[in-house]
Amino acid sequence: MTFNRRQFLMATASLCLYPVSGRSVEAMKESRAILDEGLHWLGHSNAERVCRRVKEAGFNVLVPCIWHGRGTTWPSRLAPRDERLQSYIKAQGAKFDPLQILLTTAKKHALEVHPWFSLGLWNRKDLFPDLAVKGTKSFDWYKPAFRDRITQIVMEVVSKYAVDGVNLDYVRFSIPQGKRADEAERAISEVMRRINKEGKRLKANLVISVDAAPWKPDIKAFGQNAPKWADEGIVDVVYSMQYHANPDFGIIKSIQSRMKRPEALVVMVGNFDRLGPGHAVAERNPARVSELISKARAISRGNGVALYYYGRLSDRQIDALKKGVFQAKARPQWKTA
Repeated sequence: MTFNRRQFLMATASLCLYPVSGRSVEAMKESRAILDEGLHWLGHSNAERVCRRVKEAGFNVLVPCIWHGRGTTWPSRLAPRDERLQSYIKAQGAKFDPLQILLTTAKKHALEVHPWFSLGLWNRKDLFPDLAVKGTKSFDWYKPAFRDRITQIVMEVVSKYAVDGVNLDYVRFSIPQGKRADEAERAISEVMRRINKEGKRLKANLVISVDAAPWKPDIKAFGQNAPKWADEGIVDVVYSMQYHANPDFGIIKSIQSRMKRPEALVVMVGNFDRLGPGHAVAERNPARVSELISKARAISRGNGVALYYYGRLSDRQIDALKKGVFQAKARPQWKTA
């Protein structure tokens, strides 16, 4: 039997990923992140279920939202608790620490955990109202007191818990800043630099990622410039939020071509479809989710792939992922700044 070049490459590639003659081989290296914007992971049984399903699907990085502009989900000296935890605290006491429970559970499943902070989102009117922009859903990045407070909140988690990274979201104002756009970017960049400097001082291997929209023509008017932050080395990974049914992968390749660190830019695809102009969403076809991940993987330069979000991760999607694009097991790999 003879092989052409393509058949030979496919055969040898498969030997790198799958067992040979009954012997196990080292898992491939690829970061596979999934974001959980809800609180599906609160408590022992919920943390176990989330970690088990995430691992079963083939992911190896869990990104749980622990700060959504509502307060903390961990016992903190810097801010009040998220009001959604009240029933748990009433039942288990003020020391109830779902983040520690999740970290302990994730370790058993060999999952990295990168807590997610929606930095600039103001989602609760009695939470630091003097640090917010009235009439918007945004904290006021121009105020040094806010920049200090939000940096301290992130650092409290990094210093207290065995986290592998931090994920920074809502790194912007909620409305365009007009003539103050450059000033807004400088203020936000200051926070990013501080989180990088202080975070890496505490944990040298801390992975700092940011959720961003570099493809959006006017995003800089909101004070966000994620490719620049990546090139300056103050963030390691930029997750480009492209949840729509037909993401423009070409624009991501174009942005990468202009970056000093193109490996930082990763397409984060969605596993849901919107049912109209409102916010109602439905499960995206599992085959389409797998296809989108494959396309995102094809233009990744070493920081893997990401999926938003756990709340719509169905059993059908899990089955398709573990039998398809995530059939080969993988360990996280990061190309950091």
